[in-house]
Amino acid sequence: MATCRLELMGLPDAAAYRRLARGVLRRGVSLFSGLNIPNKKPSEPLLEWAEVLRQELPSLELCVHYSLKHQRGKGDPAAAFEGFCQEAAALGVARVMLVTGPRGPATDSLAVLGRFRGRHPAPGHLKIGIAFNACLPSEAAREAERERLVRKLRTKLVEDVWLNCGSDPGLFSAGVSFARSTAEELAIPQVDIFGSVLLPNEAQLLQMRQRPWNGVHFSEEYLSSLEGMGRVSGEVVAALRAGNAEPIVESKVRNDDDLQKLAELLAGAKREAPEAADEAETTVVRPRLSRPRPSPELLAHGERA
Repeated sequence: MATCRLELMGLPDAAAYRRLARGVLRRGVSLFSGLNIPNKKPSEPLLEWAEVLRQELPSLELCVHYSLKHQRGKGDPAAAFEGFCQEAAALGVARVMLVTGPRGPATDSLAVLGRFRGRHPAPGHLKIGIAFNACLPSEAAREAERERLVRKLRTKLVEDVWLNCGSDPGLFSAGVSFARSTAEELAIPQVDIFGSVLLPNEAQLLQMRQRPWNGVHFSEEYLSSLEGMGRVSGEVVAALRAGNAEPIVESKVRNDDDLQKLAELLAGAKREAPEAADEAETTVVRPRLSRPRPSPELLAHGERA
């Protein structure tokens, strides 16, 4: 059965995490390869929520997000992140994704990684991941983002690359290929790659028409109708599968109807994967390990990595 990771959107407290885990997540456990806990606000008890999921669904791997924007005020950012990683590892968390956050602090994710000088904050216990927006609307912005990814990978601390949401299967394929080939160029033994996708539903379609997430861009076809959203989402998942990347669904899954929609999306994408693989062969972007250039355009599009 085709699986995905699920980002647990919109859960306010530990009780909500426990209810969801005991209900729909347990019923749909065969659809999930892992769960992600987002960091959307300051002072969220992320590790308390992680502990709840470890208790209720011990077979599912956890990734906890760490937003430097929302973790401000805890002293030295690198020391705070190191302590967080060690506590997370002690709970059995498998991965931590480090992001700056929209309009985040000057000491961004790249700066924090650099401060470790190649020393892993929790060696052998968890993987550190970073965000990568492969679907920015201009080639200049995408080139700046690729250069930023190279700099992050050069720290030799990054083992996960998480692609932001988008609607262009070709750009996803190119992004996956670039991340993988760059890791090979830098002799990084293994980098796991994930790509974000939305579960087609009216509420989220309306949200993306009126209040799209920072730095996220969708095509006219995607935004035109629920059918268009579903068709493009299936193509994106197929492109990710063709590149051996794992989809992560950034949508609320609250009931059995949502589980059925998710199963249909994953099953449909699995059937489309061979065609997507052929298309992906034409969209490879080779890494250019040259000196990076700053990009005001990228910041204007809301760089969150």
